[in-house]
Amino acid sequence: MNEEVFGISRDEMIQNGVSLYMYDFEEAEWMTVECTEDLDIKILVHADGEINDSGHELLVLVNQPSASIKDSYMTMLCADYIDFMVGEDDNE
Repeated sequence: MNEEVFGISRDEMIQNGVSLYMYDFEEAEWMTVECTEDLDIKILVHADGEINDSGHELLVLVNQPSASIKDSYMTMLCADYIDFMVGEDDNE
């Protein structure tokens, strides 16, 4: 997907198959995690600076049963977290 995805809702991210770029510590590799209904991300550390060279400033715990991701420690951009997680309860 090469389109702008900034400012779209969580539901739109899921419907459009948007993926988030993360670094998985257990696998020691970069990966993309697709935005799905069962994707759960918990912030563990919000660093003042970059945790790695990609600009990631969050250390997170990721669970996504549909992708067999369970308790995976990853880094990600704060902006991606905000786009996907913040306001998820606003539609209820």
